[in-house]
Amino acid sequence: FPSHDILGVLIFVSTEVLWIAKLGRFLLGMGSAAAFLSVSKVSTLWFSPKRRATLFGMTMAAGTIGALNGSTPLSYLVSEVGWKQSLIVVTAFGGLVFGLNALVLRDRASYDAHPSTHLQMDIKKYFRDIFEILKSKACWITGLTALGIYLSISVLADLWGVSFVMHAYGMDKILASKVVSFIYIGLCVGSLSLTFLSDLIHRRKLLISISTLALVCLSSVVVYYPHLSVNVLSACLFLIGFFSGAEMLCFTSATESVDHRFAGMVTGFM
Repeated sequence: FPSHDILGVLIFVSTEVLWIAKLGRFLLGMGSAAAFLSVSKVSTLWFSPKRRATLFGMTMAAGTIGALNGSTPLSYLVSEVGWKQSLIVVTAFGGLVFGLNALVLRDRASYDAHPSTHLQMDIKKYFRDIFEILKSKACWITGLTALGIYLSISVLADLWGVSFVMHAYGMDKILASKVVSFIYIGLCVGSLSLTFLSDLIHRRKLLISISTLALVCLSSVVVYYPHLSVNVLSACLFLIGFFSGAEMLCFTSATESVDHRFAGMVTGFM
């Protein structure tokens, strides 16, 4: 699936025809869909279940670090060579990562011993497995919980956070952006800390419950009491990001609620 990403970007940057550009975007979406699924499957096949939450947290932390540190270099690159050439450079880097994965990643011996069984898909069994997941109460509950936690990030950090802080707290755009960025810093720390603690004490549901309650309280303070100082507001946003790291515990809990053979499918459902 990384090949879909690479092909999708190259198609997008090399055409001026709308439907071909849409095709490139479609392939890019297909490739991106496999990103977290790969983490779920690799962690299930190669690592102890005791480390699963930590591995999910490390993945979220790596992605957050990339988002924090990648925007400035990418902006500079776009200003110097243009957006098309910038995407080609990023795609080349993706090709390097793809090559490393092809060389290093291996299936377990049990998979290698019967490769043909994984190439022949039983359509009836496939839909039967999906139906079993859709009937799982645990998958629905953890999925909706993960959605609620994710909204803290998508609404505050990605969508309206900067505009809200500028309007409610009277800050300029640069200061508002710096303050809102504390959400990502908190997410990075929380993804690692909460998942490590979860693997240590084996109380995933308790940590998810505490985190969701904390998110409700902190979000209410930020939204309904717009008289916080810059430092207090930054601390609140950091904690919102920190407790949003519990989203990874939802993924872990869902994969543990079904047979390990369905880990990838459950992650896709989530």
